[in-house]
Amino acid sequence: MAMPTAESLLPADPAESGSAADSTVTPETQSLPLAEAIRAAQHWQRLGEFEQAQEIYRAILEEIPDEPNALHYLGILRHQQGDHAAAIELIRQAIVRIPEDAGPWVNLGNIMLTAERFDEAIDAYRQAAELAPENVLVYNNLGLLQFRRHNPESAEAAFLHALKLAPDADFVLNNFGRMLHDQGRYEEATGYSLKALKLTPDNSKARRLLSISYALLGDLGSAQQVLRDWLSVEPESAEAAHLLAGAGGIPTPARASDAYVAEEFDAFAGSFDAKLESLGYKAPELVGDALTAVLEGGLPVDAILDAGCGTGLCSLRLRSLARQLHGVDLSSGMLEKARLRGGYDGLTCAELTSFMMAHPGHWNAIVSADTLCYFGDLMPAMHAACSALRPQGILVFSVEAGDLPEPGYSLQYNGRYVHARDYVEKCVRSAGMEILTLDERILRIEVRRPVRGWIVVARRTSTEAGGNSV
Repeated sequence: MAMPTAESLLPADPAESGSAADSTVTPETQSLPLAEAIRAAQHWQRLGEFEQAQEIYRAILEEIPDEPNALHYLGILRHQQGDHAAAIELIRQAIVRIPEDAGPWVNLGNIMLTAERFDEAIDAYRQAAELAPENVLVYNNLGLLQFRRHNPESAEAAFLHALKLAPDADFVLNNFGRMLHDQGRYEEATGYSLKALKLTPDNSKARRLLSISYALLGDLGSAQQVLRDWLSVEPESAEAAHLLAGAGGIPTPARASDAYVAEEFDAFAGSFDAKLESLGYKAPELVGDALTAVLEGGLPVDAILDAGCGTGLCSLRLRSLARQLHGVDLSSGMLEKARLRGGYDGLTCAELTSFMMAHPGHWNAIVSADTLCYFGDLMPAMHAACSALRPQGILVFSVEAGDLPEPGYSLQYNGRYVHARDYVEKCVRSAGMEILTLDERILRIEVRRPVRGWIVVARRTSTEAGGNSV
């Protein structure tokens, strides 16, 4: 589930913040009054058309180098592009020119929060609160900050103050509900999610959280009803359909659909690393260490595939082990984060099973951390991995462990599959590989519970495809 994000303060009419609204600037194509030019840039910025927005902001700053709104909103744009250092500098320049405006302080706090510079974020939000004590965004974002810092009492106080200022603020209701959910206070969480849904019936985040809270309370009937209501509004929602299967409302699919995985992780990309850090996420470390242990002397091999690479967390462990490190993932948003992280010689947006099948006998090793938990039936993925490995090549992967009444797999309320040990062993061996190690480990802590997993190391024994050994 994606981590809540801080709300930005982006006024509809930048002229209201006190700069020279009747000055005229000349973006390359036309002459516009300042306020209209900034509104045009904001329009492109909200659409994600950053080049067009940037062009206008730059034109304004060439004409009026100290224009505070252009500095402020260009700073937000830099933040959206992932350049936090440039964003901080630009917004600080804006603050010098309009120190009485709470907006730049709010957004400076947001950037500091993203960069995990928590003390500076608190300072920025407190300054914003002094300037605008009735601004609900300040207290919402302060609540998120304290939530991230594992200070639940301070976070709760901030969220409750935000709701006192704006009882119908759906984003505050969502964020507070999520915090209560993560604390295991599921009944309270459902109450806030229901309030958010009444205010914004098309709020998919509230629907997801509500369904999972009901499932954790053992009320699968209510969880299913929430998801059926969601599907009645959005019949094409891959997320709602997948979660309904996890809640037992429809038959379990053999794997999560490509649409579900891509949508889920595109939405999750911006907060993925921070969220997993808060969960004590160990899968990349565990699979990386397992591969290092099996490679003789830890010497680099020719080619390693990171199958389901996400934002590239495994690259930190794999880079020194491979002369060529390639990543594949269905989420373009995740791949962009991996590209920014660096460490890969190539990245491909594709479904990992088909990608492996298209590269027979290519890899010395394939690593997959916390990706095959979106596969129930492991047979196709195991056969694809075996075919893509060179003879004696190594496969290392993690799946979530389940105590199932019969060998096999089960889809959970959260959209991930768990697998029985016997079933994992069967799939690996049937594909033409021998199991070197299969160990139980704790992958992370989620909703205050340890998530158990299997860390599997296997070697290809079949010799149907050519290639060099490890």
